[in-house]
Amino acid sequence: MGSTGDSLLTGTDTAFDHKITIYNGTILTMAEGIFSPAESLATQGDTILSVGSPSDVKEAVLSSKLPFTERTLSPGQVMLPGFVEPHLHLMLSAMIASPSPILNLTYSENLRTRKDVIDRIKCSTNYDPDGQSGDKKWIIGFGYDPSLIQDHREFHINDASGADPDGELDNICKHNPLYILSQSGHLAYVNTLAFQAANIDTHAGDKHFPVDNSLFEKTPDGSALNGIIRETAVQTVSKHLPQLPMQETIIKNMASVLQQWASRGCTTVYDAGLGLFSPKDKPLVDAYAIAVVMALHHNKVPRLKGALAIQSIGDVPTFLGRYPDPPPWQIGLGPKKVTVQGVKYWVDGSTQGFTAAVCQPYLNPPAGWPPNGSLNFPDDKCYAPMKDLIAKGWQIVMHTNGGAAVEQALRVLEKAFNANGGSQGPNGFIHRLEHVTANVSRTYLQKAKKLGLSVTHLIAHVRTWGHTFSTWVLGNEGDQAGRSDRLDPVHDALEEGLVYSFHSDCPVSEADPLQYVDTAVTRKMIDAAGEEESGCLTLEQAMRGVTYNPAIQVGGLEEIGTLEKGKKADFVILGKDPRSVGDGNVRKECQVLETWVGGVRVF
Repeated sequence: MGSTGDSLLTGTDTAFDHKITIYNGTILTMAEGIFSPAESLATQGDTILSVGSPSDVKEAVLSSKLPFTERTLSPGQVMLPGFVEPHLHLMLSAMIASPSPILNLTYSENLRTRKDVIDRIKCSTNYDPDGQSGDKKWIIGFGYDPSLIQDHREFHINDASGADPDGELDNICKHNPLYILSQSGHLAYVNTLAFQAANIDTHAGDKHFPVDNSLFEKTPDGSALNGIIRETAVQTVSKHLPQLPMQETIIKNMASVLQQWASRGCTTVYDAGLGLFSPKDKPLVDAYAIAVVMALHHNKVPRLKGALAIQSIGDVPTFLGRYPDPPPWQIGLGPKKVTVQGVKYWVDGSTQGFTAAVCQPYLNPPAGWPPNGSLNFPDDKCYAPMKDLIAKGWQIVMHTNGGAAVEQALRVLEKAFNANGGSQGPNGFIHRLEHVTANVSRTYLQKAKKLGLSVTHLIAHVRTWGHTFSTWVLGNEGDQAGRSDRLDPVHDALEEGLVYSFHSDCPVSEADPLQYVDTAVTRKMIDAAGEEESGCLTLEQAMRGVTYNPAIQVGGLEEIGTLEKGKKADFVILGKDPRSVGDGNVRKECQVLETWVGGVRVF
């Protein structure tokens, strides 16, 4: 498994391997995680040959006795290591990227109310208001988030009270199966026709009514489904969506999504959910599909690593028996393969969706929902397979939004490490806590440091959701004081000596590392007056969170994350030096002009 395909290249590109280019100008190498400026850098093929003063670099190049070219960066421009994006989802991002048959219902200037969303649904080319077509075409949407929408209104079915007829999905779509995946991906809104297509009955007493499954939300009296499904129930229904148009959309859009990420300076990305689109018991189908796209577009896309979704693996002993080779696996053809090295667990759900396992009750949880959210697994369901995966060398990636989820992850990982004689596995991967959003105490971070773990933050929780977390979801007064102030507590992680980073969870938020930097430096929230002063990082610390640190987390610091001799020639050129602009203005003023991966310009 370690070598799954030969290169598409029929021979070695000798000219490229020996091509030397000297770059002169302002170069922030990020060596040791600090700016570490240099004035000159030389690349040979896909590798950095020398870094330092112009005279030292020129001497190293001349000693090679090979021809070279020189380039001087324009005044004001700066070179940085390529950005490392440690947590996103390529196939889901491609599924909703334009053009797509899936409606984009994400909160925006034109979609600020639930009525705006309903109007967008009714504009779908599949919408059949009177049933005349008779073909019951699906309408599929993505991105609805009541925590951001004005009035925070949900959708529903079977509301016997009649108190909210405008939100009744069966009234909105009487003749189309309707499925709306929330922006977090942890919830979906489903009408009766969609349930019927999934062979799920909506009223108690019917044969296929999920009476004992609490992830299918019920009306207050338990007599019917209310149209909201959570966590694994989302996947139960999504399996019945029309597959062909979605698969075609994904394949068509993957390259453009990868290229968009390259345009934002990403040179390495980590897919934290490979296998979610794979058939049952075939977890590598996603990786092979991505590998084909990367082979066809290898000179235009970033490097890609990833973790298999635990639900795509199924029974772990069976999986390890079927695939005995230890990771990392190199999948595909061509110079850029897909590196599979981890397994992803979703320990809890979404903070803005009220399903993350927090330590104190939510401010406004939907009626009948667990007031603190919930964990997706009991400890023993996590521990036993995790122990075996770690022993085999797999990197463990744990989705932990709420403090209670972080606490469980620490408890289970410690037990698994102890069962392996204190070892974190034979491959040296650093195991990861993802998101680490709300009710995350210093004690938890100290324990994570002691266990040798790292944390990565979906920093858009501060920028995009910070205000609604404070006023609607979590609260920030009385017994809840300080909850929203400590969203994504990266400064605490820094002080505790943890390896930290920032990510997008794209398509939950956009992959845009310079925006992460701005948010980490200012903690500025959309729709909120002023800025949150506590928990801000310096510019250098924030840059570390998109270069040096995530390179450690994806197991690649020996090749990426800094500009040093012997590493890969992965770098970005910005139009302006971030150190010369005001806090919060990096994204606006320091445009990504060029992105280079392995000495090849991909943007």
